[in-house]
Amino acid sequence: MTRKGQESGNCRGDNTVCGFGARLRRLTAGVCLITQTIFPVMAAAPTHIKDNTHQSVSTPSTQPNVRTTPYMLGALESPQTVAARFGITVDELRRLNQFRTFARGFDNVRQGDELDVPLMANNLAGRNLKEMQAERDGKDPQLQVAEVAQRGGSLLSQEINSDYAEDMARGWVASSASAQASDWLSRWGTAQVSLGIDEDFSLKSSSVDFLHPWYETPNNLVFSQHTLHRTDDRTQTNHGIGWRYFASDWMSGANLFIDHDLTRYHTRTGMGIEYWRDYLKLGGNAYLRLSNWRSAPELDNDYEARPANGWDLRAEGWLPVWPQLGGKLVFEQYYGDEVALFGKDERQNDPYSITAGLSYTPVPLISFSAEQRQGKQGENDTKIGMELTLQTGHSLQKQLDPDEVAVRRSLVGSRYDLVDRNNNIILEYRKKELIRLTLTDPLKGNPGEVKSLVSSLQTKYALKAYGIDAAILQSAGGEVAVSGKDIQVTIPPYRFTATPETDNAFPIAVTAEDTKGNYSRREESMVVVARPQLSLTSSMLTVDPQTLLADEKSMATLTYSARDANNHPIPGMTLKTVIKGVQDVALSEWKDNGDGTYTQVITAGKTSGSLSLMPQFNGEDVAKMPVMIGIVANGASRDTSTIETDQSNYIAGKPILVTVTLKDDKGNLVSGSKDLLNNAVMVDNTKSETSRVWIEESDGIYKGNYTADLSGDALTAQLTLPGWKTKHSDKFNIAADKTSAKISDMRVMTVNVVADTLDMHTVQVTVNDEHGNIVKQSAVSFKVTAGAALFVNGMQQITVDTDENGIAAVNLTSNEAKLNTVEAEINGISQSVDVNFNHGNAVAQNSAIT
Repeated sequence: MTRKGQESGNCRGDNTVCGFGARLRRLTAGVCLITQTIFPVMAAAPTHIKDNTHQSVSTPSTQPNVRTTPYMLGALESPQTVAARFGITVDELRRLNQFRTFARGFDNVRQGDELDVPLMANNLAGRNLKEMQAERDGKDPQLQVAEVAQRGGSLLSQEINSDYAEDMARGWVASSASAQASDWLSRWGTAQVSLGIDEDFSLKSSSVDFLHPWYETPNNLVFSQHTLHRTDDRTQTNHGIGWRYFASDWMSGANLFIDHDLTRYHTRTGMGIEYWRDYLKLGGNAYLRLSNWRSAPELDNDYEARPANGWDLRAEGWLPVWPQLGGKLVFEQYYGDEVALFGKDERQNDPYSITAGLSYTPVPLISFSAEQRQGKQGENDTKIGMELTLQTGHSLQKQLDPDEVAVRRSLVGSRYDLVDRNNNIILEYRKKELIRLTLTDPLKGNPGEVKSLVSSLQTKYALKAYGIDAAILQSAGGEVAVSGKDIQVTIPPYRFTATPETDNAFPIAVTAEDTKGNYSRREESMVVVARPQLSLTSSMLTVDPQTLLADEKSMATLTYSARDANNHPIPGMTLKTVIKGVQDVALSEWKDNGDGTYTQVITAGKTSGSLSLMPQFNGEDVAKMPVMIGIVANGASRDTSTIETDQSNYIAGKPILVTVTLKDDKGNLVSGSKDLLNNAVMVDNTKSETSRVWIEESDGIYKGNYTADLSGDALTAQLTLPGWKTKHSDKFNIAADKTSAKISDMRVMTVNVVADTLDMHTVQVTVNDEHGNIVKQSAVSFKVTAGAALFVNGMQQITVDTDENGIAAVNLTSNEAKLNTVEAEINGISQSVDVNFNHGNAVAQNSAIT
């Protein structure tokens, strides 16, 4: 094939190949063109003239007195072919050999047997018997000329360039080798050799077919057929045996083949049937695999391959009135998910193809063909070809004789034709499990725990992503997060239901994808939530407020926080409340907030008294102690009621007496409400106490003691009864307790101070009372207990008051570079720090040499 516009891979930059320049190669190609054009014509012309003369000569006499000579049969020769070669009938040849004795009879002679044939005259173009046998054995000079003419004809149809000259060299080598191989093999049977040589002189796309008859009679033929071919970068062999039965006008046969792939080690068997008539061939083949899955290097070992099972039906025929024109029809069907009927890159499920073709053979030497193959899902290909066929044992005259085409279409002429079948092993592929994922199944855990889902991940290529289906798990409160190659699952809350085994199991499915687009199998796991163990110690029950008015509308909220021993929340519980005491209350349903907390609303009725509440789960208490609510009758009015403190200034730690006077809207005192005031009264900056006792000093007048704690100004006491807006007392102040003042912090604020009586150190203290309040305007005494340092008053002792922030600070100087100790004291409690003065730089006026 001509390669235009391409530079041969063997060409160097100086336009030379194998030592020849471009001009020399073009000259060589031109000489070959002229030679191959002239010599075949010159060689063939005399033969045709003499052949025409031969046609005018009458058939030699076949009477017993005719001169004869021994003739040894070659491969595939029979009495019929010998008679046709010498222009006599079979009966005439039989009479010539009536005095000979044959081991298998005259009709069953084979290669190596001798027959008497007519001795041909010397005027028949000088062709004696030896020349005919040489012609039969493929040594006829005319055949060699035909081969050269064949190459020359190919050259004429191509553009002459350096690349093509190189291709022609390879083509001549291949064709010569094919001819020699066919010549040698044809001595023992039908041989067909096709050698394809590429630029590297490798034998890709080459094949050798050989049919050898082992036993034959006029009606029977037992043969073996052997093929070695290189297809789809795979070297394959096909070995089969067959039997053909010949009747007067039809032939039927059967065959059995073993096909083996020497490259990929695939093996299959094939069974076929044949039915032939003159100008018609019908056949069918079935292919069954014998080997199983093997790695497929042709697809980067990402796939496995095995022979695909299949079958085909074949029909080929020619027009009797015009045997040069023929047609063929082939239907192929193979089975499998990914079958490479049209090539490894066009794999299909259960593919099929229909091939229709036409052929035109003007003379046995040349044949033209065109085929169209249509497959599943629009797959198709078209082939147009020309074949030049050299038949060893036949003269060039016969191979250029149009009448010989009809002989090839007859049963007699096709007796030793090769079995028509697909010798290429069609493969079925499947994707390897390139990425294998294993999940922990089941995945058990307590609510709120984070668990690892991936048990193992094996990949050929890097992991790209996970496809996760966990909608049910996530809707139940679970969470899924990818962390590197792992998947972290947060266990959802436990569901306390009538069927906890099924209601606490959640499916999750995962598919892994690598960077090459390969997917793992879909793996599934079940996330199982373990039943949590309720901890009464970690759980908590509260109610707010603790006092309600018996007005049928006052409400309190009961809150339960469920926790396990690890303080993890436990949602999903179904609670019931057991009440004791006042029964005239309304309880709402428990609300699960989803975070382990549950709430219930209590609405007071008309009855006053104490109410005890304890939530239960499955009949068991879920808290250590019940909560209490006081329900009181109330008629107090905000406008007429008051709240007061006994002073306007307090010292931290001292009591604050609060007086509440409750009156109705008519000014009448309201008694019996002291329990109501425990939650109704709040006092700023006082200590929070778990229990506080209010006393009713007289009808409607209540007193309660609070303890001042944090210092502050403009503070108030507040009274808030159900349905009221908060009512405030007059403002009061709380001051720090100077009697409990003490130094909470003492430090030196400066560094690297020089002992030159000018540079100063600063020492600072912070003063607080026992409640943590800063103490203002409180005297702090400072004293130098060691060293020569002096305060700014020139003394080693000084007193300083604290400022608004409770801080007192002093400055010190020294003329001696040494360590000093400074002590600070307040209320008889002292602290001390070390203060160090350094040497200064040398000064000339203060230095001397002695």
